[in-house]
Amino acid sequence: MAYLTKSKFLAGMQCKKRLWLQVNRKDLIPTIDVSGQYRIDTGNLVGLLACQAYPEGTRADSAAGDLVLAAENSQALMEDEAIPVLFEPTFVFENQAMRADIMIRTENGKWDLHEVKSSTGEKEEHFYDVWFQHNLLKSKGIQIDRYGLTYLNKDFIYDGGEHDLDQLFVFKDFSDKLPGLDNVLTPALDTFKQVMAKDEEPQIDMSKHCKGCEFFEYCSINKPKYWIYYLPRINEPKWEKLTELGIEDIADIPEDFPLSPTQQTVREATANNKTFISPGMGEALEQVQYPLYFLDFESFNEAIPRYAGCKTYQQIVFQWSCHIVHEDGTAEHKEFLHNDDSDPRKAFIEAMLKCVGTEGSIIHYASFEKARLNELAKTFPEYADKIAAVVERLYDLYAVISKNYYDPKFRGSFSIKKVLPVLVPDLSYEGLEIGEGGTASVKYLEMVNPETESEIKEKIRTALLVYCKLDTKAMVRIWQTLKETEV
Repeated sequence: MAYLTKSKFLAGMQCKKRLWLQVNRKDLIPTIDVSGQYRIDTGNLVGLLACQAYPEGTRADSAAGDLVLAAENSQALMEDEAIPVLFEPTFVFENQAMRADIMIRTENGKWDLHEVKSSTGEKEEHFYDVWFQHNLLKSKGIQIDRYGLTYLNKDFIYDGGEHDLDQLFVFKDFSDKLPGLDNVLTPALDTFKQVMAKDEEPQIDMSKHCKGCEFFEYCSINKPKYWIYYLPRINEPKWEKLTELGIEDIADIPEDFPLSPTQQTVREATANNKTFISPGMGEALEQVQYPLYFLDFESFNEAIPRYAGCKTYQQIVFQWSCHIVHEDGTAEHKEFLHNDDSDPRKAFIEAMLKCVGTEGSIIHYASFEKARLNELAKTFPEYADKIAAVVERLYDLYAVISKNYYDPKFRGSFSIKKVLPVLVPDLSYEGLEIGEGGTASVKYLEMVNPETESEIKEKIRTALLVYCKLDTKAMVRIWQTLKETEV
């Protein structure tokens, strides 16, 4: 029997087709990648820490995936008045099932329900999540005093000792908001039950909300190569208007349709199948001073801070790569990668400052490096003046390309992963052990874990150096290609 769970209810709230596919076409769900597994592990870690705030609590038996048996075991624990707190009790009602995160027995014989999230604030979907639990428990006659969300405190600053769980977490009571959702969510619940039982998948038009869905590739397989989804920063009103006009291909957008300057450039280049090169690109490329430092950072951000003075999800830089190009055309490469589980930031700063010196443009791609430098200056004021001088020398290659150059094969994106294959087809991230930033972050944390075997550490270290070096080499090659195509 397929149960309607919290996660499936949320899937239905996004898209009924997504709900149906989750139930009936599990074969289409992609394998979880390294970054995805890390997010799951993070959620589990946050959940365990939230439970540690109640040392008197008892974990309910999950009964090895047998929901009915797990629910029976949970019911028995609830009837034991000696148990003040329950972790992950299971409840089943008709074809609905849920596992609560934390339930706390109150003095009046009722319960408080805490839904634990690894976010730093409430989101619309959290209301739906808690309402689903509220509706199921109410249907079973279980009395709840308060329904709410326990999430991470974005203002928590770790002092380096034991994490203060009372300060790390925030509880937000949603009880007064739930009755107002009945008129919308009760009919939705009934609809989702019917959707799950159907033999054929619902026919749902794709929209901007499809981003991030695990079935995106499946649903979009017959869309045009230059689908309007890839029009940069297309908003919902523009999407809906184009859909009403029956337009799916960027090339078919009417010339008088209201678009931003960048969107208009993308439309014209796509419609004419011709690369756009701004008359101002040559001048933009000349706004640099040699030597040129092509610089890229890697960082990680954890839900639970590991270094003193850090906040939840604070970005911690641990690696940089720098290709240096001199005016005579000669080039060299320097790099930094922290080796152990100590705070890498001071060593990172000192090595970077020594590398880039005091003269020459520092070329980066998009705003990431600038944001990290400004954060480092605030965190380590002893380096603030020198870092400020580095920031003054920054030159954003992404900004230059997005304003001055567009090839239809970019498919609406100016990210380096989209630009590189078009401008420098002989250089590729394909086949790398580590091929994107999310994986780099997770693998770095594995590398510095004292329990990781030395052979694995060395393998990860090599892969990290290769990946970050390719990022800056890619910038150099993109820069050179653009210089050769000046108008």
